[in-house]
Amino acid sequence: MAFFPSDHYFEDDEALAENIEMAFAQAETDRERVVLLGIAPEAPEESYRWIEPGEPIGGADSSRVFEVRRF
Repeated sequence: MAFFPSDHYFEDDEALAENIEMAFAQAETDRERVVLLGIAPEAPEESYRWIEPGEPIGGADSSRVFEVRRF
């Protein structure tokens, strides 16, 4: 199951689809975790807060999959 905000725009649909597929593959690999797909911000926006990545974890693409250190 995936939830996507309706007010977000992604210029590169192909890259978005690739990352969504990677997230689903990770979810299949590690069913004990919740997968959160994040995007690097263009600029700081403190009112939205942010996700602080932790250590990399193994799985579908271990170079792009991290634990969440904190929100």
